Amino acid sequence: MNLGNNYPYKALKTTPFGRSDAFTRGGFAIMPHATAPLSLMLCSQGCFMRGSKFLLIVLSLLALPLFLFATYSIYDYLAFPEADLRHENLYIVAFMVLYGLFLFIPYSIAMVVGWHVNTLKLKLISALPFILLLFCAVFVELEGVPW
Repeated sequence: MNLGNNYPYKALKTTPFGRSDAFTRGGFAIMPHATAPLSLMLCSQGCFMRGSKFLLIVLSLLALPLFLFATYSIYDYLAFPEADLRHENLYIVAFMVLYGLFLFIPYSIAMVVGWHVNTLKLKLISALPFILLLFCAVFVELEGVPW
């Protein structure tokens, strides 16, 4: 209903939960919560934060086989000093560290975005494969692999 001044008619509508404010346009009511962008923003932020926890876990699980393969290559390097192609194990470790770096970039972005939401235990457990890969990189550097 238009009163001639181009403003929508503000009416109090009766609902089963009591009276509520609603703007009527063209015979249907637009409720205030339906047009509030804050509720949409909070919902999307909450959904992203839950997704960032899932992303941290998935990326750390993807980095775990890289660490295990790097550890196996270090063991193979140390266990067989008389092998002809012994130095290739160090190159395998270097490649695993580089692949871990490609996983660490989205991991660090998800960690920074969800810093206040994620618990300390989740941060430490999900960072463990990347920290261990860092130790493998230090070992390879000390053994003399040119990067």
